[in-house]
Amino acid sequence: MMESIHGQEMGEADGAMRRRAGPPRTRRVVYLHGGGWVTGSIGQFETLGRQLAAGSGCAVVLVDYRKAPENPYPTAVEDAWTAVSWAAKNVEAIAGWSAPLIVAGDSAGGNLAAVVAQRSTARGDPSKWREGPRTYLGLASAGFPNLFTITAPGSPPVLSNMVTAIEQHVEWITAYVAYLREHGIAATSPALDAEDQWVAHVNEVAGYTLYPRTASWYLGANIPGKPRIFMPYPGGVGPYRQICDKVAAEGYSGFVHQPAAAVQDTVTQ
Repeated sequence: MMESIHGQEMGEADGAMRRRAGPPRTRRVVYLHGGGWVTGSIGQFETLGRQLAAGSGCAVVLVDYRKAPENPYPTAVEDAWTAVSWAAKNVEAIAGWSAPLIVAGDSAGGNLAAVVAQRSTARGDPSKWREGPRTYLGLASAGFPNLFTITAPGSPPVLSNMVTAIEQHVEWITAYVAYLREHGIAATSPALDAEDQWVAHVNEVAGYTLYPRTASWYLGANIPGKPRIFMPYPGGVGPYRQICDKVAAEGYSGFVHQPAAAVQDTVTQ
């Protein structure tokens, strides 16, 4: 468990956004909670924040962004951006030194994390999504360094027990962040070829089922003009877990690692 937690309000023109962080650590994680943009709070996700901090050794910043419908789009996006920018500028106060910054989230928070990551790095190319959602293992996406996703396209949760799948994702990501810290790695992102192979594998497995023959949201058919690509991994939680464990055992094969010296830890406007 974290030794302590600290609450702080960051004033906004139309309200206040709160954050909660643990004591100084060697890395920083800005975590944006889920809840469909309408529910969720720091209090509800504090246990998860403590577990992430204890398991990874990171200073975890939980962000209590403003919710809809009282605060419509793009309020949550701007709050998330403000929080990440604040974390970048106050690095030493959070982590005790110029530590790498990781942005993460679940559900709606995962979406906010992706938007913030895309805004903060020139490597975030909007054209990437023109062919549909693309991930490696449903855990990360090429071109978005240090962005981890939970229950994202390319993973099996929506076709299985969601709670069990989320637990596996959180434990795997926590172990990976600990590995990055232990090996002095400041940035990680899937290799593009590994991502391409995984997307192809997901759709190959789906081809043995009837799923691709239906006009469902699994294919993106619920939105006119959206590219058709099968999103969830249909091979089952057991085989998927084995694949993730194998990737970890191989030193997180499929990921490109950059040491701290090669990374400029900034957030650009």
